[in-house]
Amino acid sequence: MSLQTRGEARFDDNAMPVARVSRIPRLDAPKLNKPTEWAVRDALRQPAFAGQAELINLLDRSAPDARFAITVPVYNEAELLPRCLNALDTAIMHAGTKGLVVFAVHDSDDDSFRLIREWFGKSGHAGCALELKFDEEIRDAPHARRIAMDVAAHMVPAGVLLTTDADTHVAPGWCRNMLELAGAGHDLVCEDVRLDDRELADLPEKVRDVGEAERAYFNAIEELWTQWTEGVFGTFAHRASGASMAIRSKAYTALGGLPLPSSGEDSALCELALQSGYEVITIRDGGTRTSARTAGRADGGCGATLALRAATDDPVCDGRLIPVASLYRRARLLNPNSAVFEGADELAKANVFASDDAAPLRYSRVLQELAIARGLLRQTEPVHAR
Repeated sequence: MSLQTRGEARFDDNAMPVARVSRIPRLDAPKLNKPTEWAVRDALRQPAFAGQAELINLLDRSAPDARFAITVPVYNEAELLPRCLNALDTAIMHAGTKGLVVFAVHDSDDDSFRLIREWFGKSGHAGCALELKFDEEIRDAPHARRIAMDVAAHMVPAGVLLTTDADTHVAPGWCRNMLELAGAGHDLVCEDVRLDDRELADLPEKVRDVGEAERAYFNAIEELWTQWTEGVFGTFAHRASGASMAIRSKAYTALGGLPLPSSGEDSALCELALQSGYEVITIRDGGTRTSARTAGRADGGCGATLALRAATDDPVCDGRLIPVASLYRRARLLNPNSAVFEGADELAKANVFASDDAAPLRYSRVLQELAIARGLLRQTEPVHAR
């Protein structure tokens, strides 16, 4: 078996093609950390990337004994990246344990990679940055997040993987809080991420109104679900966002890595974890704020949703929202003999519930359902409290 040296890395010539790797230069590192080199190499040889990804540069600032790794996909984010990096700097310093950061910069022609290199130099934090060129078929955020998380899983195999976005700024206590929840037995931690208030203020007021109604209805049906199922059947819906998630490395590996739809990889990972019996929790507001720009980096992502809401009189809301009647029927099937349905049963007999299960719900329908849900919460509270 022959080995060929390219830069500081060695590649097995007899192995299956792993990727179109042109070089792995040392950059600022006096010598590439061998575990980092092998982690990157193994990630690139996976079917999702083999023959479709070219590694242009690898910046290696890795350190041993890290307990967690933060992963960040990056695509032409030089404008918003400094805000993200400053927030990560603070969060890592407040983590209370040793961590590192893995950036996957793909197909970018701006200063994103340079800014990351400078940040590593100034902050002194551990980690690595991959500069990649993807074939068009995989040139998207899910693949960038996937390769960053795959590399990170190699680097902290018994730790916790956190992920956020380059247009997002996390709270000072983000790392600490996510790690505490993971340490308390939760395999996957999600956060209901808010939009940046200053950027949101630049959009039509309707966009804020829709988001607030959507969140209020999520909270209302979650409360109804908890009452009607008496807390036995878990959370009705998790609001997973790649802007703020954490998963135990062992769970991530056992699940086979991040799913790769064209968008919505965060929700897909959450659904996969739930189907596989892992413990999932969603926190309502951990302080993470993501960009409210309408020119987003991902097709079908947050930016596209905001643009559609700004341009539509009665926009579609989150597809996980269902009418109260549907929620009632589901809960009734799971918990048929409970007295907690007393108030809801009366409304059902009076045909107060809308009868159709139209989905996804539009903004106008969400307002109607929210009024029904709030009325039920007022009526059922005494029953629930007994």
